[in-house]
Amino acid sequence: FYPPHPEVQEHMRFLADRNLSRIVIIHDPDPFDAKVSQLYKEEAGKNNVAILGEFESLLDEKDFRTILTRAKSLEPDAVFIIIFQVGEAGNILRNMTELDFDVPLLSTSSVQTQTLLDLYADIAQDRFFYSYPDLDSREYKLFQDKFQAKYARLPIGPTAATSYDATRAVLHAIKQGARTGTEIKDALYQLRMPGTVVNEISFNAMGQINTSPFVMKTIRNGEFVKVEETEWNNCSFSELFSYF
Repeated sequence: FYPPHPEVQEHMRFLADRNLSRIVIIHDPDPFDAKVSQLYKEEAGKNNVAILGEFESLLDEKDFRTILTRAKSLEPDAVFIIIFQVGEAGNILRNMTELDFDVPLLSTSSVQTQTLLDLYADIAQDRFFYSYPDLDSREYKLFQDKFQAKYARLPIGPTAATSYDATRAVLHAIKQGARTGTEIKDALYQLRMPGTVVNEISFNAMGQINTSPFVMKTIRNGEFVKVEETEWNNCSFSELFSYF
């Protein structure tokens, strides 16, 4: 339900702010992951970011050291990963640490998991950066309150809200008389309704949400935190990693 373009564009802003212009991409064969990787390459080309190499891992890859050794030889400024088995994201960072591969690791919103926080917070701190929906909206806070009132716990993440919105959107199309897949798709193109992560749910010609703000986040002091615009602008990553 997230549009890849705004998420990838947030990565491009992050890279530009930190003068990171040489990237390696690692992804698995999952169709969505491959699609986002292709989009990443396209947006990189528009933003003077060089893709030095692209490596495909196995869908159930556990040991990334061979791929990372090849990636390290290219001397990138950062590594972007997108994998289906998001629980392995922290393992990639551990493999990078074992190989003394001290560059930022970048990924998408799916990597914000409790596993990453519980097992890899020490090595991920200010080193693992990922895009994430900006959940500071009044709509999302209302959704959290309603979710907690009904289930006595907070939602595990934004996917609960986007799944809820996706269901609402399809049900709205059906209530308007759409029955076939084509009719539902056509109805969604005309949809305008309040959202939970975005202010309004509406779709562009490519079937993506028109507006979906993203921010970059990292782990700091055992918590997921938003990266502020001015953070690290005056500090090189080589200087940053010297503290670990």
